[in-house]
Amino acid sequence: MPILVSVIVPIFNAEKYLLTCIESIAKQKINGDMEIICVDDGSSDKSICILHNLASIYHQIQILQQSNQGSSAARNFGLDKASGKYIVFVDADDKLGGKSYTGNELQSLIDPLENDASIDFSVGRVNVVHEFDSNRKLSDANYYKLPFFGKKQLSDQEIFQLHCSAWSKCFRKKIIDELSLRYPLNLHFEDAYWHSCYMCKHHVGYGVDRVVYSYFRRESGIMFKTFQSKDSKLAFEHVLIAELIYQNFQKLNLLDQKLELILKIFETSYHFALWHSPEKDALLIMWKTGEILRKNQIKCTNSTLLSNLKSGLPERIFSYDKNIEKEAIKWRKLVEILEKIFPPNTFRRKVAVNLIVAAYSRLGQHLFH
Repeated sequence: MPILVSVIVPIFNAEKYLLTCIESIAKQKINGDMEIICVDDGSSDKSICILHNLASIYHQIQILQQSNQGSSAARNFGLDKASGKYIVFVDADDKLGGKSYTGNELQSLIDPLENDASIDFSVGRVNVVHEFDSNRKLSDANYYKLPFFGKKQLSDQEIFQLHCSAWSKCFRKKIIDELSLRYPLNLHFEDAYWHSCYMCKHHVGYGVDRVVYSYFRRESGIMFKTFQSKDSKLAFEHVLIAELIYQNFQKLNLLDQKLELILKIFETSYHFALWHSPEKDALLIMWKTGEILRKNQIKCTNSTLLSNLKSGLPERIFSYDKNIEKEAIKWRKLVEILEKIFPPNTFRRKVAVNLIVAAYSRLGQHLFH
């Protein structure tokens, strides 16, 4: 019988979480056959032993192994071997379902695509578990809030506003094959690339009004490291991802109709890199962003910011960003004061955060995501 869905799980040193993750998938009840493609990315802990034990219990599990090459390479390896009609991604330190899983989460993502051939992808609600960095609860609630339920043809702006994580979604494999879509290697924030490139031509979605996925914020997570504003090279990878999105749109002859979207992606990626890097690296980030805009000959006439960056004139760039940088400093100071005055996870703190977000809404999404 043909495989209905391939669930791809990239794994690297996930021994603490692997049992919970795989069982949340293997115990799903679906109307067809499923394969769970577990790609061990050169783990040095007991992950591979746990996988073999699980494979002896659950026949759906396939184990693939590669030397450590990163999550993107592991997902790509899984995609190369996948035979399902639909593709779902699960990270090894997360799980399907909310606080507990019903076993119907996967089928609730599949049903809309099975029932309507015009739907390109489905997406369900996300339960964010803050094992670390609980200060991000409010921003996470806003970022992962599902903006639509039921069938929806998304505009470019709505695609931009939908969270870009690959998990909590179900994709059609035939679209992935049509686009020859794979994750970019040797870069973080690869989900942003996948999100934009999959939906550039296929943007009819279905919002499932139930929690289908639990995402765990942990101290070891890449986003926590980014938010510490200590590694400009890491933060700048957002701009490199924007460049790859531009080049993909160019290959698909979509630049004319997607120019406003790509400019928005570049602006947001630049702000993210700037605000999550040490101040001493600001000029370098400005110059390197301008270099990418010049190299790709990107038309920036509709963006004053990008036009200034592309010009390569630091005084014009600084004069444009001056007020924004001042507001960013105020924001950070207010957050520091709030953290000292109000205990975490209290109503008073939530009210205070809401007031600050309202006052600085123009900065909030960039500073938090």
